[in-house]
Amino acid sequence: MTDKAQRHHDKILLAWGITRSALLGFGVLLLYWVLPIESFDDVMTIAVMIMLSLAVWVYFVIREVYRLRDSPYPLIRLSGTLIATIMLLVVIFAQVFLTLDHTAPGSFSQELNKMGALYFSMTVTATVGFGDIVAKTDTARAVVTFQMFINLVLLAAALRGLITVAQTHAKPRFLAQPDRSPDEPPDAST
Repeated sequence: MTDKAQRHHDKILLAWGITRSALLGFGVLLLYWVLPIESFDDVMTIAVMIMLSLAVWVYFVIREVYRLRDSPYPLIRLSGTLIATIMLLVVIFAQVFLTLDHTAPGSFSQELNKMGALYFSMTVTATVGFGDIVAKTDTARAVVTFQMFINLVLLAAALRGLITVAQTHAKPRFLAQPDRSPDEPPDAST
């Protein structure tokens, strides 16, 4: 492949990587917006909902590790994977907060709608905590504390694992060009 053709190919791959990232982020948010607001009768049902949602999230992360490992361009695929991994966890807890607020009104300092629950979940994930929405009941505090724990342990481990797999399986550029030795620096024109 000529240098010009290789650059064109790289631009297409990069454009697809950016598009894939945007589509995954948009898809996760769209899924959240179309999910119905379920009001459950008890806290146990909410706990089961959290556990099932987290199981789906863990399955997604494990599946993406294998896809990154087998991808010819894992670093390009990584951007979409990171966006989807974070957004999926934010959306899971936003739905939980929304359900909790509708099940037990007064659980938070203000009534949550879809945007408010998403905003609150994102501030907890980002560890910003503006204080405009706060958990008011022990159950709500327990769920928020659990989300913080998940973010500190599972999300951090998942992100580190995904990045490590992508970096480990990324092939250096010079390996694809057999006419250059590994000790020779890349051509400055590329």
